[in-house]
Amino acid sequence: MSRKILVLTLASAVVSAILLFVGTTVMGFFSPVSADSLPALVLGKRVTNDTALQAQSGADDTPTPTPFQPAPTETALPTATFSPQETPAQQPTPIPAVSLTIAQLLANPGAYLNQMVSLSGMVNVISRELFLLNDGTGQIVVDVEEDGVAGALSNGMTVTVVGRFDDYSKGGSYKIEACTVTDSSGKVWSNQCHNHDEDDDTSLTSTPHDDKDDDHKSTLQPTRTDDHDDDHDRSGKSTPKPTQSDDDHEDDGDHRNKDD
Repeated sequence: MSRKILVLTLASAVVSAILLFVGTTVMGFFSPVSADSLPALVLGKRVTNDTALQAQSGADDTPTPTPFQPAPTETALPTATFSPQETPAQQPTPIPAVSLTIAQLLANPGAYLNQMVSLSGMVNVISRELFLLNDGTGQIVVDVEEDGVAGALSNGMTVTVVGRFDDYSKGGSYKIEACTVTDSSGKVWSNQCHNHDEDDDTSLTSTPHDDKDDDHKSTLQPTRTDDHDDDHDRSGKSTPKPTQSDDDHEDDGDHRNKDD
């Protein structure tokens, strides 16, 4: 009896399983959406809605960008810095000079002798006071007349020299007595410019002043003859009177008789 019940139970379980499997297969054939995919569809829709809501709320909550304005800061006033190159102690006044080449200068030296000329070329240092200036057409000696100025230059530098054209020796060579030497960067070496013409003019103009001073001094000094006469008068020594002649005595007598 018990065996029959066990067999029936197993048979019913197998039949139920077969029916469940057949029913599930039939439902999946007629409806493609399975029960397992429903939660995923709902979750995806929820994520989409959440994303849209976040985007909308983000657009509402995000402040409008404003241009960045830095806080005003106190800027210190620029302080003047002094350097030898930027602010030279004293700029030399421009010297009127004739600008020409060395070839033109040496072709007719008599026309430019003792005149101010301006030449440009490359430096070839000879000593601390002399250097050769070569402009491609020729070369000439430049005398800076001050110890150490040529030493500041170096071979190959391009400079502009303004100075007086002068004889260098009795052999017919010439030189430039430099007044200013300017390099390509604008740095200027100034020098005491000795112009013999100006020195001569100065010596000539100083002579009349000396004469005027001498004349002025001479007019202030009293003459010595008057002083001697005053001294004689003060001492009581009178000058001798001229002697009267006989005619003068007769005239005096006549005047006296008339008066009587």
